[in-house]
Amino acid sequence: MNKTWRAVSLVLGFVMFIGIALVTNLFERGDLPVQVSGALLQSVITAVMTYFLLSGQTAQEELKERQVKVFEKKQEVYHHFIEVLMGVVRKGEVRVGVEREARLANESAELQDLVEQLGVLQMHAGAERVREISGCVARLIEGLNTWGASAAGGVARDLPKFYGGVSEEVFRIVNILKADLYGRSDVAIGAAEMQDIFRECGLAVERPGLDRVAAQCYFWDELQQQLMVRGYAVARTNLSGDVKEYYARARNRHRHFGFEFEVYELKGTGEKVLFRVEVENHFYYGFAKGTPGAERHPAVQGLLKGMSKHFYQESDKWFGAKLPDKESLDFWKLDSAGFDALANAESREEYVAAIADEMDGYIKWFREEAERAGV
Repeated sequence: MNKTWRAVSLVLGFVMFIGIALVTNLFERGDLPVQVSGALLQSVITAVMTYFLLSGQTAQEELKERQVKVFEKKQEVYHHFIEVLMGVVRKGEVRVGVEREARLANESAELQDLVEQLGVLQMHAGAERVREISGCVARLIEGLNTWGASAAGGVARDLPKFYGGVSEEVFRIVNILKADLYGRSDVAIGAAEMQDIFRECGLAVERPGLDRVAAQCYFWDELQQQLMVRGYAVARTNLSGDVKEYYARARNRHRHFGFEFEVYELKGTGEKVLFRVEVENHFYYGFAKGTPGAERHPAVQGLLKGMSKHFYQESDKWFGAKLPDKESLDFWKLDSAGFDALANAESREEYVAAIADEMDGYIKWFREEAERAGV
């Protein structure tokens, strides 16, 4: 009913317009058909152009809306994939279960979920990107399982190296997904750089059965005892407080502590020559000045260089110091082979005794050469 009235109203309106135009001489009678036809044609053209413009705008808006939804979905899928991946990393090991082993079957749920997510990734990422990500995942899982096996076998484990490798693979995956989402990528932080960062955070080599504080305390106590047995006047020093402070923090950590004792007196000046053992990362030893100062002693330097070219140059504190010839111990990284001996109650005394023998040899050599040269 309403549509009929609208049509009738439109026709009546058009007739009234024509009638008024004729009465008021708005148009000449001969021009009226032409004017009416032109107006109608102009209306048709305007309507057609408006239709195409609106249709194009609508299509663009629909395309934009679809792209936004696809992008949001990709973000959701990629973020969920990272969450599943980190679940595997937090678990620390991936084992594939079999039907008759219900426990292992449950433990493999993370891997099954990860495989499922790799499949979902292929709906949004290209085959090449998924292939790269799969390679990273494979290396990550291999590293996790190797780490778990080393713990079960009681093997020393390098924490910074492990976490550096894990970080590198995770960062590569994130970088690949970021490039696909945002069209840009960066050079992923490498394993070596992350190892340095983790070491600065205080992570070191993990050795099952080795307490690093107890091991270093034993080293200092036993070394002093071994040197006392060899006849040196060592004032026994308890360094356990220094050792605990040494491991208390990574940055600006407490170091350069140790013990010393007198081994010689320079002729003419009467200056004391001390034998000193200290630690930074590795322990080191050498001949220290009884009175620290800037004065240099070329004769003493010559003796030390004659014994070993590895003695450092003279400083205000040292005539010369060096790292051990054989049994080097890195008490910070704990990656030296000697820690296996320190962890063994049957072999650790003999191990430290060998270090004391090396020091004893240098002290005796220095004394003999200094006496002969009249230094």
